[in-house]
Amino acid sequence: MRSRKASSGKWTRTSKLAPIPQALQTTTNTSVSGGTINGHPKQGSEESETNLAQRFANGESDAFEELVRRHRSKLHRFLTAYLRNASDAEDLVQDTFTRAYRALDRYDPSQSFTTWLFVIGRRLAANEKRRRARMRESHEELPEEQLEHDPATRLDAGSLWDAAKAILSETAYAALWLHYGEEQSVKDIARILGKSVTGVKVTLFRARRTLAGKLDPNLLAESAAR
Repeated sequence: MRSRKASSGKWTRTSKLAPIPQALQTTTNTSVSGGTINGHPKQGSEESETNLAQRFANGESDAFEELVRRHRSKLHRFLTAYLRNASDAEDLVQDTFTRAYRALDRYDPSQSFTTWLFVIGRRLAANEKRRRARMRESHEELPEEQLEHDPATRLDAGSLWDAAKAILSETAYAALWLHYGEEQSVKDIARILGKSVTGVKVTLFRARRTLAGKLDPNLLAESAAR
């Protein structure tokens, strides 16, 4: 065991982790009933993420299972946006949570668990992209003649994300999704994507400019009004 300083400034003892929870390996949508488990509040009273993260840092597996339940869907959406493949993303969701569980000693509970988890997921996804023989990562916009026939330019406001996926590069789409879809700060996006804060700001600016130039202005206005 070793001690760790929590966000409150107090030192807490990090216990040795038990084996990876079976629920992580067999359940895709972990559900927890209300009340308490082992004296800790659960879904009914919605234990704060800060408290869950602190308990996770102390090696409590039930806290980790609740963090999995809360983050699985958003992690899958992010990895799908980054990889452009939902099936590959699902595999990496499992790998990301497994890696996070085993990297307990490197987690600082004073930091955002979501950001830390997404950093792990992004690094695994980047490795997967490099491993693929068909890897491609283009930051160029699609040719005008292709966009003229691309159905993405004719989608309604409810499918704006589909249009963005068809038009933007993988990195630009991921940054846009994290900022507007997951409401992550520019600073956290920089950590997740391994870019500078300025780099993220430039990416977001260029992504918005690209969308504004390729999509119907009325579509963008309708989406912004929602």
